[in-house]
Amino acid sequence: APSHGNRRTMTWSFWIKFNRGDKASYSSAEPAILIDGDNQSGYPSHKISFYQGKAIFYSADDAPQNGKVAMESGDIRFRDPSAWYHFVYMLDTTAGSAATRQRVWVNGVEADVNGNGGWVRTDAGQNKDTDHNGTEARFIGKYHTSSYFDGQIADYHFIDGQAKIHTDFGEFDSTCGIWKPKKYTGTFTGNSFHLKGEDSSNLGLDSSGLSNNWTVSGTNVYQSEDTPSNNFALLNYDSNSKGANGRIINGGLTILTPTGAYSYGSAPATLAVSKGKWYWEAK
Repeated sequence: APSHGNRRTMTWSFWIKFNRGDKASYSSAEPAILIDGDNQSGYPSHKISFYQGKAIFYSADDAPQNGKVAMESGDIRFRDPSAWYHFVYMLDTTAGSAATRQRVWVNGVEADVNGNGGWVRTDAGQNKDTDHNGTEARFIGKYHTSSYFDGQIADYHFIDGQAKIHTDFGEFDSTCGIWKPKKYTGTFTGNSFHLKGEDSSNLGLDSSGLSNNWTVSGTNVYQSEDTPSNNFALLNYDSNSKGANGRIINGGLTILTPTGAYSYGSAPATLAVSKGKWYWEAK
């Protein structure tokens, strides 16, 4: 477990590519995706997560959700299996205005809190000590007892005690206008970490210089060649003929079909071919 960090001011920045996963159906059977949080077995609790495509950045003191501090994406859903998304969540309860205590940017664009289907902000007041960044064990990719993230994460920053914004981690390309990663040049303090994923034998290695390393658990955690700056094609869960009980797993790289004499499975790629030279490899 980490040491006690700043409970009022912090920033998350991460790139994420979603696969719909083993049970994914955009229904109650779909497991949540935990990007940072506790084991969710009780209260107080906190999480940076996605469920049925909805973003939920949340902290609460108890089951009635007293002291709730949250940013949630309302009717907005993130469900494109072909794309890398970049999220920045800045939390700073010391700010004088509720509108600036929590801010979210998605691919360089700030979340619109408009009361009309857009993002929803729940504020517990100035100088609230949230349940983020405490001494309890924290997890990435495991939600509660049996829900595991199937997808990819890249260039993951957590900044303890500092309120950062989107341009600290990314920029718009001057030629094509696409939002892309850039090197973070700020400081790291306290419980801050930076997970690059560069060392395939130690994917939990912290590159911040603070040695806030993570322990990799399980056997299905892999380094990928697919990155925000070099987007690869995957199997497309939203357009397939895999059969009712078929599954697309391993971050969209593997299709499984039920055992049986007449079982089958097929899926197109997430990136369409229109011109140029292309290479496809399968096993």
